[in-house]
Amino acid sequence: MKHRSGIPTSIVCLVALICLAGLPGAIQAGGETLTIDSRHENGRRREHMSWSGDGHTLEVWARGVVRFTPDYTDVVSISKGGSFKVRERRGLKIRSMEFEPGDDGQVERQFYVIGLKAHYDDEAREWLARVLPEAIDKTGLDAEIRARDALAQHGLDGLLRKAAELSGDHAKRIYYEVALEEGALDDAALARLTAAIGREVDSDHYKHTLLNRIVEDFDGVERAGDAVLAAVGTLSSDHYKAVVLLPLARNSEPTPAFFAAIGEIRSDHYRQQVLNRVVKAHDLTGDQLARAIETAADSTSDHYLSRFLLSVAGDVDHDARARDAFFEAVDDLDSDYYRQQVLDEVIEEGPVEAATYALILRATRGLGSDHSKAIILNRIAAEVPAGDDDLDRFLQTTATLGSDHYLNQVLEEFLRRDDLSEPVLKTTLSLVKDGISGQHYRGRLVEQISDRLIDAP
Repeated sequence: MKHRSGIPTSIVCLVALICLAGLPGAIQAGGETLTIDSRHENGRRREHMSWSGDGHTLEVWARGVVRFTPDYTDVVSISKGGSFKVRERRGLKIRSMEFEPGDDGQVERQFYVIGLKAHYDDEAREWLARVLPEAIDKTGLDAEIRARDALAQHGLDGLLRKAAELSGDHAKRIYYEVALEEGALDDAALARLTAAIGREVDSDHYKHTLLNRIVEDFDGVERAGDAVLAAVGTLSSDHYKAVVLLPLARNSEPTPAFFAAIGEIRSDHYRQQVLNRVVKAHDLTGDQLARAIETAADSTSDHYLSRFLLSVAGDVDHDARARDAFFEAVDDLDSDYYRQQVLDEVIEEGPVEAATYALILRATRGLGSDHSKAIILNRIAAEVPAGDDDLDRFLQTTATLGSDHYLNQVLEEFLRRDDLSEPVLKTTLSLVKDGISGQHYRGRLVEQISDRLIDAP
């Protein structure tokens, strides 16, 4: 990792770093913890930055203006009254190095092992050359200055290369923030930056914060295209995916790629949350509505799927693709309660087209409860189109009722129609004779149908 020679690490710059990153005092992300403590002491700013992860802790303390070697493996100078300290803890082994300005302007060093003074020998120099660059990387010390230098000297692609060399997500985030602030990004550059964020940042916390800014401040999808959606797909947390996608759902055209990104959300709660935002924010085409329904149908929860289907039940009747997708999703509902609820809503939203009645009947056959089936069949008994094929389909569904009570109830409602043809009446009579065993129900229906057949022209 290369750095600019002789760059001052002032406390003012560190404060700017914290403001730019928008960090609280302590951040936990990806199994790592970063703590930044900034305070005034005798009119002088003092900083303590600590990073820890996987049993490894790195800390730096800075007071005054500190200058480093070009490769950040040693300290070159410290302002009068200032100091610098770096410490590493691995398990029970603790080593640290303290730096102070000497009377002759040279930097004085003191090496410690487990709190005891130790010789500043070759082993100590090797330790410092290894630990100091890593501590600066992990804590983000001087990251804003280094990022601006990379951007000024090498442009955006140079900054992205330098960021990729870093191991700490905190420092990477600062690099990418500088690019967003000062990079004068055209659409292609914004897409490259977005792709780098998705590829290089491991922490969902940092990644979603950067992506959210691209979405809300830079018209992300419109300018960076599918790079934003691809980067969202690299997030592990469904919560963070939803956080980024929700503003997109409101402001961006719902494309196939966008629905695919929603489909990568595993949580039914968050997936339906984003889909609901899409439906409310847009006047969807039939194809878009079908994609939304197909995405919702991946839900493992009948509750969430039914809630979404209820919200679009009044919009599917006039588009064949959306209608087919809707009823395929209804067929996926295992719960009689939720399936009946959705079918009720479709009927309530009416008027219902003939093709939709056929799908309602198909979904009704999938109900396990005679009670639920009878509720739906009673509601449509008078509304099913009068064509013999449509009425036969209704009777075939009615024949799946195992209860004499419910079968009688549905057929009585059906026989109130005055548009039943002789063939349909004969089919109904056969259903009564074959399907009802109770003489009370059977005799009354047979008599009613026989009288109508006698009167039939």
